[in-house]
Amino acid sequence: MPDEFPDDPDALRALVGSLQAELAAARERASARQRSDALLSVILPIGLALSSEKDFERLSEMILSEALGLCHADGGTLYVRTRDDRLRFAIVHTHSLDYTLGGTTGRAIPFDPLPLYDAAGKPNRRHVASRAALDGVAINIPDVYASSLDFSGARAFDQAHQYRTTSMLTVPLKNNQGALTGVLQLINAQDPLTGKVIPFDADMQAVIEMLASLAAVALDNHQLLEEQAANAAMRRDLEIGRDIQRTFLPDTLPTIAGWQIDARFAPARQVAGDFYDAFPLTGDRVGLVIADISDKGVAAALVMALIRTLIRAFAEPGEDDAACLQAVRRTNDYVVEHHGQSAYFATLFFAVLHPISGVLTYINAGHHSPVHIDRHGAIRGQLRPTGAAVGMLAGSTVDMARLTLDPGDTLFCFTDGVTEARDADGHFFTEARLRAILETPAPSVYDLLGRIESALEAFVGETAPFDDITMLALRREIHPADTDGGTPAAPAGG
Repeated sequence: MPDEFPDDPDALRALVGSLQAELAAARERASARQRSDALLSVILPIGLALSSEKDFERLSEMILSEALGLCHADGGTLYVRTRDDRLRFAIVHTHSLDYTLGGTTGRAIPFDPLPLYDAAGKPNRRHVASRAALDGVAINIPDVYASSLDFSGARAFDQAHQYRTTSMLTVPLKNNQGALTGVLQLINAQDPLTGKVIPFDADMQAVIEMLASLAAVALDNHQLLEEQAANAAMRRDLEIGRDIQRTFLPDTLPTIAGWQIDARFAPARQVAGDFYDAFPLTGDRVGLVIADISDKGVAAALVMALIRTLIRAFAEPGEDDAACLQAVRRTNDYVVEHHGQSAYFATLFFAVLHPISGVLTYINAGHHSPVHIDRHGAIRGQLRPTGAAVGMLAGSTVDMARLTLDPGDTLFCFTDGVTEARDADGHFFTEARLRAILETPAPSVYDLLGRIESALEAFVGETAPFDDITMLALRREIHPADTDGGTPAAPAGG
């Protein structure tokens, strides 16, 4: 401070300006110290407390309560961003009205979430909370009634509760990566001495922005923990579903004198839509099934369990082939009538084998055509569809067909996961590759399926499986009397 003031007006003005600048700088230093003290003594301890809270309702309540205390604010709202880009009310509180919804109160919040975007995908800037969220910056309004923004919600609240919303501070909550997790909105800052409503000053805003950063991290961590717990629960459920589904597949394949039978099953996910089955029927016959449900995953697995159960239930009492194969028609009608709205269907091949004669009576309901291979590896034909897929049309016509498997003949059944397996470049395995393996004589069906399995693994490499892979193979063994002086076939492997 100078000992005496200059007489020159310009010099006096310069002195006053210098003093004002020094005063402003002093105030800024004081504010910086205040913010620093708030950070060290208040905000960081609050952040530690928030990070240790595992219950979301208590966490949301703590965030709002601490923010209100720091600004001596009368009320506020904490919004949480949802996966569908809306701001959901987590807790609403107004101290002077003794009004609290959400949080640990158990009282539901009746207000609809605020959309960040409208139906056309345009940003919603009508509400101050959504505007702050979209812009990523705080909005500080001294008097909402003098603002041009849409405060119809605040006005409606004021009218309903004889209240007067004046000052408002709305701060977005952004995590360490800058992603929005929610919005903190405070109303009516109060002078701690007089209780008079005042605007949120710059220091208040700075402190709340620091708190918002810590709150955002706490909310983000909580959400990650919830997702981890949900994923763990889902994995447990899928593991249980996988174990249950395996009970719908045969533990062992039936032993058929004079025949080899083997299968392979590799789901693309933990549960699958493919299935195969082999089971004894009356009259020393054997039922064989392979099927592929449209789609993959849990829903397909449920449809798979239903269709497999129905096929068995309808087929096992049948006294002749026609009665057994009616199981396909009855299963189709049941699925269409009771589950047609789900739009799931199954391609299915169902055959009844007469082991002594080698006659195979079958229905192919829209399934990939099984391949008939003779003892020399020559493909003699394919068992083309005889009707539509199961579950598509009520009363659809499905015909039967017959085939006789001679000694040494093999029937190879498969789902489209075999030919449509993909490598890292998205190329398909193709029927041509499969055909080349089938045309190479194999000493047993076990060896044949092993070769295909190895070829698929080599082709796909580290690429995640695209579809379920299921194979079922049947071969009539050659006995010395069937070789016409030739060399008997090698014994079946295991």
